[in-house]
Amino acid sequence: MASHGMVPGPIPEPTYRMAPSEDEKFYPSRIEELIHSVCADFFRDKVEYDASMAEEWSQSLSSRLLSAVTQTQHVPRYKLIVQVTILQENGQGVTISSKSLCDVSFDSWASCTFRTKALVCSAMVFGFYHE
Repeated sequence: MASHGMVPGPIPEPTYRMAPSEDEKFYPSRIEELIHSVCADFFRDKVEYDASMAEEWSQSLSSRLLSAVTQTQHVPRYKLIVQVTILQENGQGVTISSKSLCDVSFDSWASCTFRTKALVCSAMVFGFYHE
């Protein structure tokens, strides 16, 4: 399992607003659709699970997801964290959980489980509002 997601960038100037505007909110439903489409594109040519490549795939997919969210969604004051887990599909069950301390009014997360015959990918994008 590998997680990746902190990309340094410009620090926004304070606006002294305590909440995001309606068009700057983190909407999980939009992000989940985006996660699914990026995963489908990423795994299109990967027909077999390769344990030696799983870490590299996780890091690469995390970077792609972070780029896709920042380019397509207008969430300028959100700290975005991406976590990707790739497992071999063997017909077994697995539970992946995550906990965080957040403000339920503005912070949220989106997740998607993408499956092929050879592998299972769980991708999560967390958005934490900060002023």
